[in-house]
Amino acid sequence: MKRLFLLLMCAGLLAVGCKMETDNGNVSAPSGNGQPDSGDKIILHSPLGYVYISGTGNPDIDYEILAMSSAGDGWYQYIIEASSAEIFFLIADDNWENISPVFYVTEGEWWYDRATGEMVDTKPELNDDAGGSGDISFLPAPEEVTATYSEQDGSIFLFWTPVPGAISYEIFYNTINAFENADSLDDLADYYTYITGAEAGVTYYFWIKAKNGTVVSDFSTYAQCRVPQKETLAAPTGVRATAISTDTVQVFWNPAEGASSYRIYYSTSNNTAYAQYTTAGGSSVYVSGLNSGTGYYFWVKSVGTSEISDFSLVSYAVTQEEKPTNW
Repeated sequence: MKRLFLLLMCAGLLAVGCKMETDNGNVSAPSGNGQPDSGDKIILHSPLGYVYISGTGNPDIDYEILAMSSAGDGWYQYIIEASSAEIFFLIADDNWENISPVFYVTEGEWWYDRATGEMVDTKPELNDDAGGSGDISFLPAPEEVTATYSEQDGSIFLFWTPVPGAISYEIFYNTINAFENADSLDDLADYYTYITGAEAGVTYYFWIKAKNGTVVSDFSTYAQCRVPQKETLAAPTGVRATAISTDTVQVFWNPAEGASSYRIYYSTSNNTAYAQYTTAGGSSVYVSGLNSGTGYYFWVKSVGTSEISDFSLVSYAVTQEEKPTNW
């Protein structure tokens, strides 16, 4: 199988896009609870990095993840800018089974205390009893994997929902829908990439795994993308040359599908290696500056956005003789 190559984009901010349903009737508020005003910035710390932000039940909710980073001491920091009346946080534990209550908090810096299940405004101590070591013991598989072919540069744009707590991602690909024997690409930190080197006329299947050290998720669901068969730009047909003066020949041809312009080659020998050329945007051109009474060979090429056709069949014309001065 032909090897694929990655064009890695510059690392961006890690945005958390997963959404889970909430029940506003079961909202548990931390101490100092309030509703943030538009533009308030909330810093949320979690010992795992597994944070979901949900607006279900409040159609006016809006938020922006400004940054996510690890403090290096087991805590993950999220900076959120609220743009509406309420913002909800949903935090999962390291087994990904038990979900904490839903919180809404006011502007400021908040910490999720796993020992009590509360949001607090002072940093709690991490301890093993509370299961707050900060170690990642489970990663869910990435979701919403999409693969889209770009006609412009022939690359495949691969994208998936980022997994909180993941440090890198491994991409697998195959030309059949089977991950068991899929090839893998180099790990990358971003949750999107452009892939080049795919073969025309081939359907590719992609899977993603989230990784954090030795912890690796299951395969994601697959995304598939077919690379279109490249169509060769056809050379013009019906090329014909007609001498109209002692130094000018008019060349005609039939337009070629997909051509945006044409190159008209000409030479006094039937050999394209020695030909000069001029350009035209239509289906005919006047080639001037020729020698009188001389035979010329003409060929035409189609020119597309990123491709030039082969030479057309040759056409021949002889420029008119100059009349004697005493004629």
